[in-house]
Amino acid sequence: MRMTTLWLALSALLWVLSACRQPVEQAEAVVPRRTVMPIPTRSQIQTFLPVVMGYPGAEGPVAWSALYGGEGSEEVEGLALTADGGLIASGSTDSFVDPNGDAWLIRVDGDGQVRWQKTYGGPRDDWLVDVQATPDGGFIAVGFTRSFGDGQEDVWVLKLAADGTIRWQKTYGGPKTDQGWSVALTPDGGYLVVGATESFGAGRADYWVLKLDANGNVVWAKAYGGPGDDGGASAYGEYVVDALVDADGNYVVVSVTDSFGHGGADYWVLKLAPDGAILWQKAIGGEDEEGVWRFALASNGDYIIPGYTVSFSPDASGDLWIVRLSPAGDVVWQKRYAVPGRWDEALTVTADAAGGALVGAYVEEPDDWDWYIFRVDAAGAVQWSQRFESGWDWPTAAVLFPDGSFAVAGVSWPNRDAPFDLWLSRLRPDGRLAAGCSFLRSVDLQVADTQASVMDTQATVTDTPVTPQASHAVVRDTDGQTSMLCRAP
Repeated sequence: MRMTTLWLALSALLWVLSACRQPVEQAEAVVPRRTVMPIPTRSQIQTFLPVVMGYPGAEGPVAWSALYGGEGSEEVEGLALTADGGLIASGSTDSFVDPNGDAWLIRVDGDGQVRWQKTYGGPRDDWLVDVQATPDGGFIAVGFTRSFGDGQEDVWVLKLAADGTIRWQKTYGGPKTDQGWSVALTPDGGYLVVGATESFGAGRADYWVLKLDANGNVVWAKAYGGPGDDGGASAYGEYVVDALVDADGNYVVVSVTDSFGHGGADYWVLKLAPDGAILWQKAIGGEDEEGVWRFALASNGDYIIPGYTVSFSPDASGDLWIVRLSPAGDVVWQKRYAVPGRWDEALTVTADAAGGALVGAYVEEPDDWDWYIFRVDAAGAVQWSQRFESGWDWPTAAVLFPDGSFAVAGVSWPNRDAPFDLWLSRLRPDGRLAAGCSFLRSVDLQVADTQASVMDTQATVTDTPVTPQASHAVVRDTDGQTSMLCRAP
């Protein structure tokens, strides 16, 4: 989480005036992870950590790992920091009341203790796949719904108070499948909502970008695509399109395309002005297939885009792949990170203050999947890596705390006959957890440069007039259990 210079100055003044070192009462305000603000120095982080965490004299971050869930399955896709130094995760569950599955939000403090957890939904399946904190102390969450709206699936946006109550809720869509996968706060106080649409556009599916005001009204909505499938729908039916607001207030949108590029599917990166006009657009890949789930904004304004490549995998097994682009869309570097002979793929990333990033990935083993995380510096060199071994597991989201520690959310699936649980961990900056964490293993990655081609593309841009529809989600408190796997002060 990045803090503004003004925020730091005010925090310093309050800290000095507090002679008795009493906790500073803070307004519930937070800067979203997809909005760039000046980044504090290491010394500032150390100085102001007691204020950020909400109590005086904090010695440093705790490290812990825990499972959360009910009798059914929980699958979380989104994760964000909260104003009090905790976390909020978004996803779906079928454990509570509705066997079809409802959206699920769970808020925990910095030690992993649950503050509240709730489901949101209607009579059919509903998902919330991304969440961000808002300056009023609440949250904005985005996903898609089959319970409400005009089509098979509609984009679904909920504005929430700090306690999870709904301030407003709306759907956006046409007659077919329309999904929302990413939300970011815009400098004017509104929201950037991004996903994909089958209802509008030039091809089978297009990127769909909606600019909303603070109340969820549509400022503009546009589809971007070609004659094929843009947005990456797989056998799972998920159009995973990610977006962020960069240092200049422009919008960057990333997923994959089979309308343009070199092979079966390429990375496709669009940079948009605040009015939706395309500033540049590029396909990046090789003769085979590439894919991406999430990307991050580096501290210098570059874009760090991890995913996978088959085109540049020597044994064609599929290797984790990272491409770093400049704000102008030029390749800074590109590398593959391979577990030889295994399919391995990045699913999440969060940037650090030093110009590098933490990457969350999984590797397919003969008997299960393992997740692993590793940290790269600004040049792409691996700083450390950790493997999590506990059955069929994969990471889905990661965030950076102001103190330099990381939180990673994912799925724990003990075996094919068991339900999923949310697996949430907080790691120290060097990747350590607690000494008693028996599920940690080492992982060796083979790193090599790649030579992907970059191609300018010619997307068709379609204005998509859409009228928001009110939804009427039922909100229920849930009683999912917490299982703390390990913890270290």
